Amino acid sequence: MDNKKKLNHLSSSIYDFICNYREYSDWYFYNNEIPDLESLKSKLDDEDNGLDFMSDLSEMFRYFVMEKDFTNTDEQEFFDTLCSIFKEYNIYLNSYEKNYKVDTLAKDLVKYVKESDPYEYRNNYINDDDALKSVKKCLYTISGVDAIKDHLNSDIEKYATDSDLTNNDILDYLKNASDLLIRVNEYSKEIKKQNNKEMDM
Repeated sequence: MDNKKKLNHLSSSIYDFICNYREYSDWYFYNNEIPDLESLKSKLDDEDNGLDFMSDLSEMFRYFVMEKDFTNTDEQEFFDTLCSIFKEYNIYLNSYEKNYKVDTLAKDLVKYVKESDPYEYRNNYINDDDALKSVKKCLYTISGVDAIKDHLNSDIEKYATDSDLTNNDILDYLKNASDLLIRVNEYSKEIKKQNNKEMDM
């Protein structure tokens, strides 16, 4: 699920909760701050406003924990819904971080391939934008990440065994490939963890 779909789903979940709780409690509940679904999406789509809003909502969460009667099935359901909302919001926040890492890592991988093997680069990609899109697509799947790791491992083995490491360019390629492999391995752990979280939702 991409970020836009995550935002839409999260916004709908929170707005439904707000509307249902307003009706249930006959109580002021973000009447002015959240008059409609679009205003909520705008808040959540802005990182600072989204964090402020969710901080306010967490006060509602605390209120449920401290004050509510969970023998009341309606209140239990509202509490369960809030738990699900905060879990979904955490995944949404993590996706921002993942996208940032994808962008940065993809740019560095493209730069590495372009410098270390310009022939392969020209053979596989139309231009830099095409290369970036292709690498980012790989980084969004576990199989694609594994393929990148295999490619880097192969390069490292080639540089270490078949190349003249007194050549400064070759030595730089070896260092860059090793550094990128470490970063891709760390990213691989994160994306697998994130995929497991989303499957548990």
